[in-house]
Amino acid sequence: MKKLIYSMGFIALFGMISCSNPSKKIQGNWIVQDAKLTLSEASKNDSNMLMIAGMMEGIIQQMKGKATIEFGKEGKMTRIFGGQPEVGTWKMSDNGKQLISGMPGSPKKDTTNVEFKDDDNMSLTTHSKEADFVLV
Repeated sequence: MKKLIYSMGFIALFGMISCSNPSKKIQGNWIVQDAKLTLSEASKNDSNMLMIAGMMEGIIQQMKGKATIEFGKEGKMTRIFGGQPEVGTWKMSDNGKQLISGMPGSPKKDTTNVEFKDDDNMSLTTHSKEADFVLV
């Protein structure tokens, strides 16, 4: 399995086929090797956000080397972050630099910046006004 570097609001990713086409390159299984949550300056002064960040740190430590995401050929995504598998959808943006994903029951689509380090490593970054979350 390939290693994943992911930067985003709370997501992780995995892949196994090497091609110049990002949609094909991301397909396969990925393991989260590392993760980092960085609060915005405004959030560093918000007691609720500090509490959430503290809880997230514990979750991040538990997911390292264990959380997985599979990107299927037909746009199906399965992620396992310590519990039951969650099945959703994914597609690459036209420029191949962003991943758009969604989960059933959620009207919101997540947009994540994708950077392929090499054939076996990528990072995904999701930015929000509260924080950036990085998964590797």
